[in-house]
Amino acid sequence: MGGARDMRLSPDGTLVASAGITNVVNSFAGEQDPIIGLFDWKSRSVLRHLRPEENSKGVAWGVRFHPAGYIIGGIANHNGSGLICFWKLDEATQPIQLDEKKEVEADPKLRQADQDPLAVKPLHTVKVDEPDVLDCVRGLDLAADNRRLATACSDGSLRIFQMTAAASS
Repeated sequence: MGGARDMRLSPDGTLVASAGITNVVNSFAGEQDPIIGLFDWKSRSVLRHLRPEENSKGVAWGVRFHPAGYIIGGIANHNGSGLICFWKLDEATQPIQLDEKKEVEADPKLRQADQDPLAVKPLHTVKVDEPDVLDCVRGLDLAADNRRLATACSDGSLRIFQMTAAASS
């Protein structure tokens, strides 16, 4: 019951992003972690694991590349809420150096996602909470103008979000 729920190729054809789940213990009970895997198309290697800030259990249902340099992911949490997460593309594609000799000690207080050396936390997250609606974000897509984002929900509703340009720092 694990695996991919959505995939996208970057506009320049160098990256593949796959939204889904990992660490599946009991899929029917929602015992899994949402994840978006980012892969280098040419080398077919894993670059990073894009994860929500709070490692709640759930499923990543959608992923899109935004031309302003972001990866957008839609996540349905096990608790019924949803998340729209934004990761900076340049941060998500930076190579990391793993010290193969150094073993990471597992801390039982942390979830496996917290101990993931490939994990990248989002720059920004929008919570999508709706009373009595489970799996509030079941898919997402960008409008042609790249300024609006649509999310599909399991209750049959569609939510439209207007995105604004971020202030330069």
